[in-house]
Amino acid sequence: MLVGAGGGRLRRRSGAVGMGTSSGRQREVIEVNIASGVRHIDTAEGYGSDGLVGEIVASLPVPRSDIFLTSK
Repeated sequence: MLVGAGGGRLRRRSGAVGMGTSSGRQREVIEVNIASGVRHIDTAEGYGSDGLVGEIVASLPVPRSDIFLTSK
């Protein structure tokens, strides 16, 4: 979703619901959530899943620009 940031600029805003990727079933969790309309994915280097999450996101039938990806 794009929202006004003032001065004619637009910024991307995350959805109200996000999903974590620390479980052992990342592919299933991400695919089911994306199919359900969730577009905020939270990952972290400490989960050890950031590379896999990147591969999954690249294979989704949703444009990357529609995904709000956060990492810690």
